[in-house]
Amino acid sequence: MTVLHSAPATATILMKRLVFRLVLSITFFLARKRLRARYSLMKHCGCYKRWTQFLPNEGGIAKIFDIKIRLILHKGVTDPVWGWFFIHSAYSISEVMDVLGNHLARDIRVGKEAKIFLVDDVDSTVDGIVGGILYLLRKILEGARSSNAVQSLVQHILAGLGVSRGPVY
Repeated sequence: MTVLHSAPATATILMKRLVFRLVLSITFFLARKRLRARYSLMKHCGCYKRWTQFLPNEGGIAKIFDIKIRLILHKGVTDPVWGWFFIHSAYSISEVMDVLGNHLARDIRVGKEAKIFLVDDVDSTVDGIVGGILYLLRKILEGARSSNAVQSLVQHILAGLGVSRGPVY
């Protein structure tokens, strides 16, 4: 037996759904706009330069790559709100992947030219690294893994790039 709703009740349900969808789309639009502004600001004001000024000049690209991956994961673990936002927005906002992926790809190319990284396809390598970062961050935030897993991920990434196992900072 089907229940028939009256016209005003159906209109009310449809209106609530419409308002809910509108609120969701406005929230998503504003979050996307803020994220674009943040990355644009980050590029122009030198925030990225502030992060990278602490990277060692000596020690090579492998050490720099190691520290960059740790910085990304550390930010997500220490600030869970940012971590979850990063995880969810990484799949829906292409600018996140462009900014993060371009920096990782640049470092991989530098390592490849210096014959430190043994990589055939830089883009596929970046996709795999970013996927691993997102998956581990999600697992840590869900409580399924401890933050000690970051060390293991960094060693596996560097081993995949052809860096022999040694002291990882």
